[in-house]
Amino acid sequence: MTTIDWLIFFTGLLALVALLYYLFIPTWPRPAPKPERQDQEFASELAPAFPVKEIVTDLPTYYQGDNRLVAVARDPETIFVYWQLDPVYLESLEAELPALKSGITQLRLYRYDETTGQWLLENCKNLTSFVTSFYFHLARPDARYKVELGRLLNNQLFYCLLVSNEVVTPRAYFSALIDENWPPLLPLYQQLPQKERMIGSYVHFTIAPDV
Repeated sequence: MTTIDWLIFFTGLLALVALLYYLFIPTWPRPAPKPERQDQEFASELAPAFPVKEIVTDLPTYYQGDNRLVAVARDPETIFVYWQLDPVYLESLEAELPALKSGITQLRLYRYDETTGQWLLENCKNLTSFVTSFYFHLARPDARYKVELGRLLNNQLFYCLLVSNEVVTPRAYFSALIDENWPPLLPLYQQLPQKERMIGSYVHFTIAPDV
């Protein structure tokens, strides 16, 4: 056989081997995969079987049975008030007292007088039925207040529906009380000898141990 004949023979042999590998090797039995651990959890097992739809709703305008009037001191001269009055509760009151239907809704601000020990009417505001909050301006600093929500009947009788918590406005100035353990610095400074007073921008003085 010539060289060309041998070359053709080996080429055919390689083609035959490749054909046999393609036909039979992929079908040979393979070892079975190892079983998965039973103590593992996967996302597909934890996911719900049905699609979850996002439900977006607005907050209710009121909560049934929740009647309240809240006062907050925003600053020394301003009191913020907000409230909720259950319509079912209001209708039951109007059924017992029909005059409430024609009454004027009012918000009243009372200040406690330390001298007389009484609550004094300091401000009054007529409201519409759609208002649920209000700001009282020009309140007094360092004073005790409360607010009432009600109806004015026949322009003379005020029927109270809700009473707020008591609130104290903060001071707008330093306290007038002087603690003996914390005396003002200026009198202490003035008591120092001249040579121990201000040296440039530095002030040096010694406070007694019992102060």
